[in-house]
Amino acid sequence: VDTKTITIGSPPEVEIAMISSFCDIGTIAPTATISNCDDPISTYAWTFVGADNPTTSNQITPGTITYNNTGTFTVGLAVTNSCGTTSDQTNFTIHNLPVIDAKNDGTHGVGEDLILDVNLISSDVPITSYAWSSPANTYSATGQSQTLGNTTSFNSGIYTVIATDGNGCSQTDATQV
Repeated sequence: VDTKTITIGSPPEVEIAMISSFCDIGTIAPTATISNCDDPISTYAWTFVGADNPTTSNQITPGTITYNNTGTFTVGLAVTNSCGTTSDQTNFTIHNLPVIDAKNDGTHGVGEDLILDVNLISSDVPITSYAWSSPANTYSATGQSQTLGNTTSFNSGIYTVIATDGNGCSQTDATQV
């Protein structure tokens, strides 16, 4: 009686690590957990839909991938051994930054009120916070519009505001008083 050992392999297992969403344009460095299931991996086929550079990779770790646009993107990976191919994909979003314009209500005399305001030009989601700061950090406030009462020459200078939206994206602008 002849006995033979038969080994039955299976396709690899693959899971791409979650890619967190972020703001504005940028880069990602995707990774994956791969199990070869008793048979060596013969190919790795990464795809980066919407990426600027590169759009594909055949490396186990593809390195840095550049995205110069906002939107929702898909990263895919197909891993092959002699028993088959297994694929996974994950999506992530690159959010737009809010667009703001800081302004003030013009020239003032000593003792007059000064109004600081932010014009929200565009935002994908509502603004959740505004943070104002003044020259030499002598003034700070929150809110879209601020009134500084009884101004003096010490109120002159550049006032900066940071607007943060519900995605956690922030934009900074300033106004000269």
